[in-house]
Amino acid sequence: MLTIREYRTGARGGVRVFSIVDMGLLALGALFAGFVAGLAGFGTAMTAMAFWLYVVAPVVAAPLAAICAVGAHAMSVPKIWRDFDLASARIILIGGLVGVPFGIALLLWLSPDLFRGVIGAFLCAYALFMLLLKKPPVISGDGKLGDGVVGFVGGVLGGFAGLSGAAPTIWGQLRGWGKERQRGVIQGFNMLILVFAIAVFAIKGMLTAEVLTAAAICLPATFLGSIVGTRAYLAIDAVMFRRFILGLLFVSGVVLSATWLLG
Repeated sequence: MLTIREYRTGARGGVRVFSIVDMGLLALGALFAGFVAGLAGFGTAMTAMAFWLYVVAPVVAAPLAAICAVGAHAMSVPKIWRDFDLASARIILIGGLVGVPFGIALLLWLSPDLFRGVIGAFLCAYALFMLLLKKPPVISGDGKLGDGVVGFVGGVLGGFAGLSGAAPTIWGQLRGWGKERQRGVIQGFNMLILVFAIAVFAIKGMLTAEVLTAAAICLPATFLGSIVGTRAYLAIDAVMFRRFILGLLFVSGVVLSATWLLG
């Protein structure tokens, strides 16, 4: 199993052979990530990175997260396709498509540690603030400029670490979207952005044998988690859904910040 130092420095060379412990961590991360994605419509990378970054390098974890996220979304589509709202998400989506190549470029040359720390601290602060507020603020107006900016940020984060859902989720909360609209916009955005990210990863030669082997280990667990998570989504009300989303953002921020600090 790789330590934080080893995955950052690439201490192991040659063809990667996963140990039993490595495979267990990959599958466990995928199971939890699939459940979260099935319940929230995003969060695959946020959840899985807490496990995967002890096993694989960021340049492997990012495409792996994108593959598993698309798999998780595909499993939940038959249950929630009526909530999809790509018409409302078109400007966010355009911004996201523009942002993905920038995120992948950052992944290839920028050390991810400080970036993760900053994003983690922001997610913690935002989620805690929103959870403590009795009446959350709502941004009115058509919000088209905000849609574009949020989509671009989501695309950058998606290309960089598979975190495409964080920015649109925060935006949906600030816009006062209901449970169904938020889920429909964010999941539709995530699926299309991450499919595009996978295509770019493939063009850049980043879908390596290690990525594909890890995906073969993770996808069955992702599918199982997504099925259970989707059933949970259909059973909860809007208030519980909002609290879960904010709680997920907070925990994800803690994990990202801890990964940075412990590195």
